Amino acid sequence: MAQTPRHEEHRPEVLAALLRAHPIATLVWSDPQGRLQAQHLPMCAEGPSAAGKLVLCARVSAEHPLAQVGEQEAMAIFQGRQNYVGPAQQAGTARWNHLAVHARGRLCVHEEPAWLQQHLTSVATGPWASPHAIWRGCRGLALRVEHILGVWNTATGVDPAPRTAVSASPPAMPQRRQATQPTNRHRSGER
Repeated sequence: MAQTPRHEEHRPEVLAALLRAHPIATLVWSDPQGRLQAQHLPMCAEGPSAAGKLVLCARVSAEHPLAQVGEQEAMAIFQGRQNYVGPAQQAGTARWNHLAVHARGRLCVHEEPAWLQQHLTSVATGPWASPHAIWRGCRGLALRVEHILGVWNTATGVDPAPRTAVSASPPAMPQRRQATQPTNRHRSGER
């Protein structure tokens, strides 16, 4: 999570906006053998907790390896917008602007029906508005955030405009040249 200070973002309302806009997190945790694992899953901010801390919540099936872990330290990484800035757009540079939030804390698993029902009810809409049928096969995950940091890796050292632009505009990905794109003839049916 080490960043240069000019790329750090600490304003809670800005970090919360990224979490709401991009809720799919990469949750990094340790399996029972101590190996790092990564799981991509939607996490929603609930809280603050009784201790005044942000809590990130999710759910997995009861059979998922995450449902079997004990309380441990974990990190959720949320990726925000990104865009490529080429030399034609900003003289003398070619770089990727990107936004992210790193949230580190204690991860615990919840099996209690009341916790699961409250979590599922808070996120359920439409056909899942009555989640009672699914909460029995789920386990809840709660990451009690102890440290949160925004990473706004934008062209802050050159011009402040790109820092604002990457937050407000849709990502513009560069197109690869045809010669560098991999081909898979077997999938496309070509022989």
